Amino acid sequence: MFEGLNKWGFERKQNYLTYYRLLLERFLPKDLDKCLYLDVDMLVVGDLRELFTIDLGDNFAGVVLDSVHIKRHIIPSKNPQYQDIVLNPNWQFNGGFILINLQAWRSGKIEQKALEFLQNYNPVFLDQDTLNVLFGENTLKLGLEWNFVAFSAFENAIFKGENKEYTIRYTRAEHENALKNLKIIHYNTGSKPWKSLIKKKKCKQNLHNERICKWWKYALQTPIFGLDIKILRFKLMLAKHPLRLARSTKRALKKVKNLMRH
Repeated sequence: MFEGLNKWGFERKQNYLTYYRLLLERFLPKDLDKCLYLDVDMLVVGDLRELFTIDLGDNFAGVVLDSVHIKRHIIPSKNPQYQDIVLNPNWQFNGGFILINLQAWRSGKIEQKALEFLQNYNPVFLDQDTLNVLFGENTLKLGLEWNFVAFSAFENAIFKGENKEYTIRYTRAEHENALKNLKIIHYNTGSKPWKSLIKKKKCKQNLHNERICKWWKYALQTPIFGLDIKILRFKLMLAKHPLRLARSTKRALKKVKNLMRH
């Protein structure tokens, strides 16, 4: 179905998985009127029940505007019969978080239109651009705390109002307010928390480190994947400090042998 389209991913081997959200209607009960889509690289730290009390009205979805400010985002056409599309920078949302109004999705034939769009256009951010075009201004804008992405954690981030060439669409005040009321953290760059370890004493060194430490804190408490996470952490430690771990392992084995002799 998606063969021939651009692939996505921060790994060497990219894939078509990002498009699968376009098909979600097929797998959900017909009497369901609302659902929440979250990217896999997110950490929920707030109560999601609050979202399902929100009245979406006739909007296609509740969304969070993308943190990155792109002045002119062009979606090129693959078909000479269609013109390139310039997205309105004031309503570009990040596709990692979508509180979907399924009634509007079905009546608007979003899946059908999305698949047709992808045949005629070559979007930069693939399905995210596609949904931005199809939803248009018919979205309910939610606060940054519901999709706090990595970009605003960068030390060189320039917030709205600080410079004409700002890189973050939110003001510093909005950024700080979201930090105080965090609901969902989005690790949406190639720097994923499960690829690195931060020493405990460095967790408060900066926002980037704090986010990574927070992910490990909760991941290690996960009942289902707890053992897998511990194994992953051990492998990262081994890769980072092979000699130190080798010596520790050797000492542990020596103790076991001594115990067995007695």
